[in-house]
Amino acid sequence: MRKRIWFTVLLVLLVLAIGATAVQAQTNGAIRGTLYQDANADGICGAGDPTISGVPVDFTPDGGQTITLVSGSDGTYGLASVTLGTWRVSARPLEGWVTTSLTPIVVVLSAGQPTSENVNFCLAQGTTSSPTPTPVPPPTTLPESGAFLPPTLLAAAVLGAVLLFAGMGLIVRERRATK
Repeated sequence: MRKRIWFTVLLVLLVLAIGATAVQAQTNGAIRGTLYQDANADGICGAGDPTISGVPVDFTPDGGQTITLVSGSDGTYGLASVTLGTWRVSARPLEGWVTTSLTPIVVVLSAGQPTSENVNFCLAQGTTSSPTPTPVPPPTTLPESGAFLPPTLLAAAVLGAVLLFAGMGLIVRERRATK
């Protein structure tokens, strides 16, 4: 009898682990890039060009709330543990700077390609008129993991608990029937 109990418990835990891993694999992605100084303002920049720190970068998922980060001291930025789907990423240059590359950049994260690297922006100093800068929204506070808790992960945990209790109930019922 004890072997059945342990077998049931281990089976439920295995199902939970597999379900949580599958859900996690389907909902986590990352977007990373660098902000470069475009010295000749031709919209082409990259390795070898100086980087720019302290520039706000906006991440907006389809139908979701915009998350704003600031490029680091080495000009890089990144948003980890984001949900899969379509994101619009844009740099908001500081006063006296303009974006010379494509903005926003549309990034599609999927199970087959959950990470998008080199989502880079070129910025140039200049007198070229740029759109009126929009105020930087207050920082969005995210959970420690850097992402919102996906509802599917919560549903998998609840389903696992229900299966665990159902299995234990069946074992107790069987025990009572054999007495």
